[in-house]
Amino acid sequence: MTAIANPLGHNVKNAICNVAETWKFWFLKQKVRLDFSKLHQVNYLVV
Repeated sequence: MTAIANPLGHNVKNAICNVAETWKFWFLKQKVRLDFSKLHQVNYLVV
């Protein structure tokens, strides 16, 4: 029983980690995009 349960638990943990990594990456990408748009606004103000 444990032999079946352990890989299952491991897979669930991996899936959660993958989702967390993906979410973190997406969040950082959005943040960078936001920073760039702010940067562009500042550039427009300077120009």
